[in-house]
Amino acid sequence: MFEFDNKYLSEEVSTGGTTINKDDCYECVITEAKIWKSDNSNSESLNLKIKDAKTEKKAWINLFYKKKNGEDIDFNLRHLSHLTYLIGVKPAPDNAGIINAWTNKSIGVFLTVKATTLNNGNQGYEFSLQGFYDANTKLTAKEKSENLSPETYKKMKERFANAEPVELSSTGKSNSFNDSSNDDGFFPVNNDDIPF
Repeated sequence: MFEFDNKYLSEEVSTGGTTINKDDCYECVITEAKIWKSDNSNSESLNLKIKDAKTEKKAWINLFYKKKNGEDIDFNLRHLSHLTYLIGVKPAPDNAGIINAWTNKSIGVFLTVKATTLNNGNQGYEFSLQGFYDANTKLTAKEKSENLSPETYKKMKERFANAEPVELSSTGKSNSFNDSSNDDGFFPVNNDDIPF
């Protein structure tokens, strides 16, 4: 028989699920960072697995910084420069593309979420990065480098104040964060997501 323990009385009830499913500002920990290179083109991306420090819900972000023809994608290179500056560690991937120095680093993430149907017919979440910020000070890279106040964080919190959780359709199989059938178990990527 189990024993009653007072220590559990102060814990909140879980809101369910293990995946971030709502637009918001998240103070996260990077659980894995990997450079992905296409076998069929010159496309490259940084793939991040992140975990919300409060709820431990997870998300994954694919930031393509090279087009199929090898040209730079400035928009995402900008995001990657901000990320590097805010966590204070330059990326140095190993032979498998893993950036070990970024593991367990804290980063704030402005994130939007929507439901999507993947190539395999399963339904999953699509995460769209709106930007990064310092998880402790709430400052973006620009605000931090120019010694400004955290105005962007305040604006994003207002923008996301009435956001509702995204629910996946019960008609399709959901796509879990750890589904090993996805692209070597790392990220669910639709072929359409690969730029150009």
